[in-house]
Amino acid sequence: CVWVVFGFRGYLRHMQSRLKAEQVRYQCFSVSLDVFCILLPDGRFHLVNPTFSELLGYRHMSSRMSFFDILLPEERTTARADFANLISGQQSSLLKEYHCVCADGSEVWIEWAIQPDAVRHFYYAAAHDITMRKNRELDLDAEHIFQKEVENSMTTGVRIINLEGKIIYVNPAFCRMTGFPEDALLGCHPPYPYWHQEEMDKSQQLIDQIMSGNLSMSGIERRFVRSDGSDFYAKLY
Repeated sequence: CVWVVFGFRGYLRHMQSRLKAEQVRYQCFSVSLDVFCILLPDGRFHLVNPTFSELLGYRHMSSRMSFFDILLPEERTTARADFANLISGQQSSLLKEYHCVCADGSEVWIEWAIQPDAVRHFYYAAAHDITMRKNRELDLDAEHIFQKEVENSMTTGVRIINLEGKIIYVNPAFCRMTGFPEDALLGCHPPYPYWHQEEMDKSQQLIDQIMSGNLSMSGIERRFVRSDGSDFYAKLY
């Protein structure tokens, strides 16, 4: 009887300790500013923290609602394949950005980190909102596309060289002017392939003027040669 009493007390202390640890974990789970949730093997939500509801707006979730339901339709096939790889053990964890739909129909970008628990057969997911970052990336992509369209429409040839005289940029108009493709010009040092054989010294002097910042604002006209061997004249500024 003494052994049973002491054994029960030890078990009780152990359970109290576990309960306290669970309470601390649940408190962290509840007050976190990041999204936390627990998923079942079929992708359904087992538990979500308040931040999940605040970000996505799902206040009263059905027990049948799954992780895939909050994704844009075009994201779901890829997400199901990713989750299947996680379940099968082909991936030990999942870190990926998904385009999600809020309860009010608005859209957010969320980066998810999902880790399986093989013992409890749960999948722990942590996530945070990256919508602002993704929007900046999309804006930069749009700006880059616009810049490329402007560059492609220019009729003036533009070439950029670094302090060592290496060509680091040419626009399409410059390539059309010289007849050389971009990859044949980038990385070239003097003498450049479009320099005319009879103008080598003058062309080198011109580069020296450019490098020293002494090129006349009115520009200098020089003779050059295209890739097909034909001559052309251009004014450099």
